[in-house]
Amino acid sequence: NVTEKRRFGQELVQPGEVIVDLYAGIGYYTLPALVHGKAAFVHSCEWNADAVHALKFNLQKNKVAHKAKVYPGDCRITAMELEGVGDRVSLGLLPSSEGGWPVAVRVLNIQKGGWLHVHGNVPVAEKDSWVLWLCHFLGNIADSLSRGSDDQPWFAVCSNVQRVKSFAPKIDHVVADVFVGPKVYLIASLHDINAKISPDDIIARYGCWDKESGKFLQSQSPIEAPSCALSDNGPLCQKWMRE
Repeated sequence: NVTEKRRFGQELVQPGEVIVDLYAGIGYYTLPALVHGKAAFVHSCEWNADAVHALKFNLQKNKVAHKAKVYPGDCRITAMELEGVGDRVSLGLLPSSEGGWPVAVRVLNIQKGGWLHVHGNVPVAEKDSWVLWLCHFLGNIADSLSRGSDDQPWFAVCSNVQRVKSFAPKIDHVVADVFVGPKVYLIASLHDINAKISPDDIIARYGCWDKESGKFLQSQSPIEAPSCALSDNGPLCQKWMRE
């Protein structure tokens, strides 16, 4: 995952941003955000006690402890106090970070929205359907939280799906870079990262930019959940994530 940690800290995080790391571990993405990305502050959530201890140690050793706060426990609970503070959220949990998506949208800046970097193990053949389903899912969460307004609704648009590594035969560890927020801030953010997408390309509230075809793929309702979605009887039942 070295390349993804480098991408997050050196390419994605912008100086002065407030980052929420929902699955911080020992600082895999928290530290690159602070040391290389020059984030203003990082809120780091982690429920493994040993990882929390190591994270605090690593923050001290890298001389950035004053720019971070560690929240021990389940991020679905601890991050509730962070509503509206984040410019960017890291969801670095495998095989799926789906359990954290609702709180991830909740912590985004209420006026401007922001970026979610969603990790997951996704069947290679289902990558496109997964990201369209993901954007639709995140957009529905924003609507349920009453984000946006009638004249300025929130969008959920994926600008890039980054392959990190092969996790198993025909299954890749990928990261979807999804902006969730008003279109005006979406366009500004795309410009900041030099994404080759024009405002006219975005023809729907939910969807993704397909680099190969150079087209915007619209997420249409109803949309079928991919096989890697959390479910009662699928390969990723993981009931604890859905409670």
